[in-house]
Amino acid sequence: MNEHSSNDSVRTFETDGLRVIAHEHLRRAVVTDRLIEPRETIAIWRGRVISAVEAETLSPEEQEQLLQVGKESFLY
Repeated sequence: MNEHSSNDSVRTFETDGLRVIAHEHLRRAVVTDRLIEPRETIAIWRGRVISAVEAETLSPEEQEQLLQVGKESFLY
């Protein structure tokens, strides 16, 4: 597992083999080239869930870091 942290209290974990690609409709997507086993944890993102309305109030730099987790909700 890879570990990324910009702050000791907030860590993001991802399994080997994940990568971010450009996506025609979503702008970016996380994909893998290997088989993911049932119930395997492949990534952990931390943050709080915000609405699409809240997301629109963020700066472009902050919006770029959002992870969409529902039709109208994002992890911030």
